[in-house]
Amino acid sequence: SVHNYVVRKEYGCLTFVSNAIVDMYAKLGMVANASRVFDNMNTKDVISWNSLITGNTQNGLSNEAIALYHKMQEEGIQFDQGTLVSILPACSHLGAVREGTCIHCHSIKMGLHSDLFVTTCLIDMYAKCGKLEESLHLFEEVPKRSSVPWNAIICGLGIHGHGEKSLDLFEEMQKQEVEPDQVTFVSLLSSCSHAGLVDQGKKFFNLMYCEYGIVPNLRHYACMVDLLGRSGKLDLAHDFITKMPIKPDASVWGALLGACRIHGNLELGKVASAHVFELDPENVGYYVLMSNMYATERRWEGVNNLRSLAIDMGLRKTPGWSSIEVNNNVHVFYTGNRSHPQIEGIYAEMASLLGKIKSIGYTPDFSCVLQDVEEDEKEHILSSHSERLAIVFGLIQTKAQTSLHIFKNLRVCGDCH
Repeated sequence: SVHNYVVRKEYGCLTFVSNAIVDMYAKLGMVANASRVFDNMNTKDVISWNSLITGNTQNGLSNEAIALYHKMQEEGIQFDQGTLVSILPACSHLGAVREGTCIHCHSIKMGLHSDLFVTTCLIDMYAKCGKLEESLHLFEEVPKRSSVPWNAIICGLGIHGHGEKSLDLFEEMQKQEVEPDQVTFVSLLSSCSHAGLVDQGKKFFNLMYCEYGIVPNLRHYACMVDLLGRSGKLDLAHDFITKMPIKPDASVWGALLGACRIHGNLELGKVASAHVFELDPENVGYYVLMSNMYATERRWEGVNNLRSLAIDMGLRKTPGWSSIEVNNNVHVFYTGNRSHPQIEGIYAEMASLLGKIKSIGYTPDFSCVLQDVEEDEKEHILSSHSERLAIVFGLIQTKAQTSLHIFKNLRVCGDCH
């Protein structure tokens, strides 16, 4: 109705008004609407481009965001700090480290690389792309007066399992008298979770309030449940939830559900799923988690019931995808999808490689196929997993002994791993 009013009053010709509408649609997740408004604008400024790039990035359309950034350059629009802060997370999401490196170079040419927020995004991008040395090098160069770069590097090291290094950095942060904030402790707890540092995680959770007066929020509680759950302490995680001083949300119960999936605790998984279905009934990921637990136990009736429930609610499963950057281009593969122009060659090479590894003892792990189908079909399903397609494509396209960096939006299955 606001947009209609703007059209009726002919305010749409004002660039700042159209920018606000693009931003509004993007924040509502209506990126197609935002794009239409953007395309119909008579005059676009850097804010127009930044708004749409941000909208695409925040809604998971990272390839589209990068394409917009390139188009912005082609049209001669001078980017600013906001552009870089918008586009670098898209590079992180896809693992597009070469693209991110080019953007880093552009930021240096424009004199924007010393901006705290740009530098923090670069630290985050390099870390999430697995380039930890580059990330640490940037961190060492940035002024340490703010907690923002500290949070980025602690989180980046943590997601790669370098929990001890994250904790060392926190100690250094304390020595330099930089005040930690809520985000710092989310990063620390997440680092402890990925590294299995249960006792240290408990210590930091208590330290938050006792030493710094930071009241834990739901993100901190979810991290603690994840920490306990990942380490197999499922009963402790459940007990922790029941004793929370605030009402747990879907992220807290979802952390327990994810842990139950990892450790195969179907009964506790049912308890957790009952809560997440009530608190966040439109999140299809929770239905998939619970369905996979039933499938692992060969409880096909439970699988079918959940699938029917999700369909009745109009929910669609998030497709699994993997990306690989080759020759400065990001290639995205979806599980079971055959749309890539080189797909026939990829499957031919896949068959050749499978034949070779079978000859030295590999046998497919059909327990990773959570569908009630024949074994031949299960092997075909495993072969069509997105990470395999990306790896084989990388092997075809690169020289021998080249490191391949694959990024995936979902957990890698045991057989592919």
